Amino acid sequence: MRLDSIIFIILTLKLTWELRPNFDTVGTCYRIINSREDHWVVFKLNKYRHAIPPYFMMTVKVIYTDMVNPNKTRNETFVYHLKHFTRECTTSLKVGYGSHIQTEIEFKIYLSFGVQEYFFTEYNFILLDEPFTGVHFVDSHYTFDNLFINFQKYYRDVILIPEAGFNIQELDFQTSAHDDHSCVVIMYKNRKKRGHKYSTSITMEIKAFKDSDTFPGQLLYEFNLTGFRTECTRYYNIEAKNPYLFYPEKWEKFHLQTRIIDVFYGTVEVNLMHVSGQNKKSNFKADFYFTNLNFLPINSRNFSDYSGKLTQKNSYIMFLGSYQIRVYYCIVDGKASQLEEYMIGDNVFEVTLYGFFSYGKNHHLLVAQNLLEHRIQECKNRITDYYEFN
Repeated sequence: MRLDSIIFIILTLKLTWELRPNFDTVGTCYRIINSREDHWVVFKLNKYRHAIPPYFMMTVKVIYTDMVNPNKTRNETFVYHLKHFTRECTTSLKVGYGSHIQTEIEFKIYLSFGVQEYFFTEYNFILLDEPFTGVHFVDSHYTFDNLFINFQKYYRDVILIPEAGFNIQELDFQTSAHDDHSCVVIMYKNRKKRGHKYSTSITMEIKAFKDSDTFPGQLLYEFNLTGFRTECTRYYNIEAKNPYLFYPEKWEKFHLQTRIIDVFYGTVEVNLMHVSGQNKKSNFKADFYFTNLNFLPINSRNFSDYSGKLTQKNSYIMFLGSYQIRVYYCIVDGKASQLEEYMIGDNVFEVTLYGFFSYGKNHHLLVAQNLLEHRIQECKNRITDYYEFN
């Protein structure tokens, strides 16, 4: 589930446009490390990021559909391991039509930090014929990060075929002897030095248990996050950047168990804390402390007030409890579009709205791009289908 795999959520309001193939001033460069030759992927990362992710796992699902017989389809999946590279790129991921005829080729691109099912954003576009050579921004569905695609009219392949393996040591996380902090989006402080190996990618398992004399009590809620390790600076100590964990007020007191698991080396670190109101206390045997995680008990009355104030401060908000998702299929500007609302009670805390827009003289390229917030009501007035789930 996508929402269970990210630390923070931001409404994204951008457009897609064509650019010249020059990434010197706008792009963040990643090298494909499971390729024998040098190949690059370029992103425009949003300015609100605290740090540049050192690594991405990019999963590309390619769906081929026969335009004459739409029931005839086939899929291919490619996995690329991307390492941040501190140089300027002059090209990005190449995509073409290959030797196909009367075939719709859809690309679904997912980014994660090493675990495919915990993807944190998605890109989507469709080729209906040979594209004109040129570079496009492709909007991310869920973040401010844009992907550059280098479309090639005469490219003999559809997309680069990667190697199966790569050197895992390229993703090692180097710590210094004098540094007793590590940052994993939520900052935590190691309690003791160990001889374990670490990579830059982690998953975080969080479980809330009912307060009881013996641990564990009844499981109240659990979810998983994914993230990356990075060096800590004073920038991370700014109060406005601290994350807040909302939990149902009726819980009153509970235990929170957090496990940080290294994606590539399997190293596990555990923290167990007791939470009461806004107060927290870690068990003395914990492998690490959280230094900037705040707790807030919420109900349907105070949710909007809390979330509004914290959003204005650019704080991160996470939810320890169930939420509802509403999905609307609709028509905006004559385009098939999709609206997703994420809700707690009657309170909407995230919205995404996007539709497919055509490019090229013959409209052979369809790109999913985000729509502005004021189009939400237009979408709801022109619904073609709707469903909701928890």
